[in-house]
Amino acid sequence: MYHDDDMLSMNMNPKLSSKAKILVAIPLSVQIISVLVLNLMLDAAERETARIQISREIANESLLVAKKIYDAEYALYSYMEGIKNSSYRNPVYAASFRNIYKELPLHLNRLEQLSVGRPDESKLTKELNAETHYLMRLMKKMKQTMDRTDNMEGVYVLGMIMAETQGPFNNISALMNKFSLLQRDDGRLEAKATANRNFVQQLLNVSVVLNVFIVLLLLKIFNTGTIKRLTVLMDNTRRLAERQPLNPALGGKDEIAELDRVFHEMTDAMDAAQKRERELQEVKKQLVAMVSHDLRAPLTSLQMTLSLLSSNNYGSLNEQGQIRVKSSERSVQRLIRMINDLLDLEKLEAGKMEMRLQDLPLSVVLSRSVEAVQELALSKNVKIDSDENDFEIKGDGDRLIQVIVNLLSNAVKFSPENSTIKIRTQRLKDKQIELKVIDSGPGIPESARQQIFERFRQIDDPKQESKGGTGLGLAIAKIIVEQHGGQIGVEKAEGGGSSFFMRIPEAETEIEN
Repeated sequence: MYHDDDMLSMNMNPKLSSKAKILVAIPLSVQIISVLVLNLMLDAAERETARIQISREIANESLLVAKKIYDAEYALYSYMEGIKNSSYRNPVYAASFRNIYKELPLHLNRLEQLSVGRPDESKLTKELNAETHYLMRLMKKMKQTMDRTDNMEGVYVLGMIMAETQGPFNNISALMNKFSLLQRDDGRLEAKATANRNFVQQLLNVSVVLNVFIVLLLLKIFNTGTIKRLTVLMDNTRRLAERQPLNPALGGKDEIAELDRVFHEMTDAMDAAQKRERELQEVKKQLVAMVSHDLRAPLTSLQMTLSLLSSNNYGSLNEQGQIRVKSSERSVQRLIRMINDLLDLEKLEAGKMEMRLQDLPLSVVLSRSVEAVQELALSKNVKIDSDENDFEIKGDGDRLIQVIVNLLSNAVKFSPENSTIKIRTQRLKDKQIELKVIDSGPGIPESARQQIFERFRQIDDPKQESKGGTGLGLAIAKIIVEQHGGQIGVEKAEGGGSSFFMRIPEAETEIEN
């Protein structure tokens, strides 16, 4: 139960949709702002990191160029020493020089690519490219001079040119120093980028803590105004299941209050429906009693009277009278069958018809069923062909005969004259025996194969002549078979016609003959 102040707070509660928007919007807004700021800072840090990475690659590539130049100088010097001391031109040093001469342009091109968009590095790269190409041309001339002659005077002149104060070696060395200074500047940028990343991490942690705090605060508010009211609904659900009085209706105009009102209205409607159902059950009980005692007995008496009239026990009738009496007798018989079917259906649905299940031979059930419809079949020159079997089933013999007689009667009604109705049986894998009644009639449309097992449902086909019947036989057959734990249905037969099947559990023990 709730106090007045609780009820007042409930009346002032906003709708759940508004609460949900608040619960989602505030943390989401904080999160979006945090993400935007973090993305901007991370983007700046990533740009700085990318710049530092490129600077490192430029430094590494410039050092590689310097090493290649040193290696070329060493190879050329060693080649010259061999010629000077023993006039021997060492092919190893010659090949090393040629390889370096080919590789250097590749490294210089790579350095130019890395320097694009970086004015300082680009300027140094262009100067390094020019000095390196000039130096390598001088080295190549020295190599060509040494290849043609043993005279080293020209070689010494070129060497002095390379080594002079404004020569390429000194210029390249100065450029390397400038590259080194730029690398130190990038070191300071790296320290700044690291500090930015640390700040972003701290900001991320603060954002997470702030979001958790906001969510917890909103959940507390939501719990105070909503969860308690939902608890009332849950308690009403339990009370309804236990047939106890519901809690007083919740106040307010939010969705919970609306749901609670619907809940109470539904409960009132269920109470009214249960009362109406009890009244209908009583009316149904009285109707069944009236049909059973007040209607069936007079109809049976009338049938007997008509039968005596037809037998001329009250005097002979003319031909027209005999026709009228026979027609009336058939109508009364049809009414009695309908009443009997209605009473059987009522007992079956109410579970008042006891099934005496026992193990019995299927052949006995079939022979009695065929005997029951034999006269009807002979009247239409219809033959019933039943296969031989030694199956034992578990069921109520009388009720199963009722089902099979219904299937055979329908098959005879809808079969053309001089045709054959087949009864086929087989054992299924799931310890069930299947019985099929196959006719060569017009067949049943696929859309009606489920409907014909409902009460008062018959095939509505203008092309087929009405065969009479109450429309209850198959509904009764379905309930009987299902109470045996079986299944009944209809399929299209090969070559046309219908194939009604019935599956019944097999006997648990073998029957002694």
